Amino acid sequence: GERSVPRRIRTVKFNVGGTVFEISTAILQRHPRSLLTALSQKPSASDEPIFVERSPERFPYVLDWLRDGHVTVPPAVSREALLRDLKFFQLRASSSSVVFEAPALGFLASRQGELHQRSMQELANKMGTLKRKLAALDVCRKVINTTVLEMNRGKNQINFYPDEDGPLSSIMEYIDEAGVRERVTQ
Repeated sequence: GERSVPRRIRTVKFNVGGTVFEISTAILQRHPRSLLTALSQKPSASDEPIFVERSPERFPYVLDWLRDGHVTVPPAVSREALLRDLKFFQLRASSSSVVFEAPALGFLASRQGELHQRSMQELANKMGTLKRKLAALDVCRKVINTTVLEMNRGKNQINFYPDEDGPLSSIMEYIDEAGVRERVTQ
């Protein structure tokens, strides 16, 4: 028998954001008004891929749309970004030809535990901060009360030396009780 020689398929290479993609010219010819078709028809002196400044993560979905006339896109892909890419490449994709999958419930359930744990940790951190602030406010309240008591006892002078018997020594005791002395005196 006679062997038939396979026909060589003509292709065009695009360097999209640093990743090289190859597509047949027959597929591009189905979309004569697209930017990719226009770029592929420009004469070139080299065999270098045609550079296109777009996302290499979304470009496979553009190629799928070119090949099949429709594409189904997973939830991880940005709807707005892919629609911008299709518009950039001058492809007339209808809303029915680009289907965005809903997130799988299993994915959401697995994330729920992680999100709950993260929220609880953030809440615990905020509670710790709140407790420290309340302790400092309590110290301030005690300082004010002590100062008012000292002034009400007829002492119009307030002694600010912590080693002598006076309001400041009482204040330092309260500060020590609250465990905030280092923060206050620094």
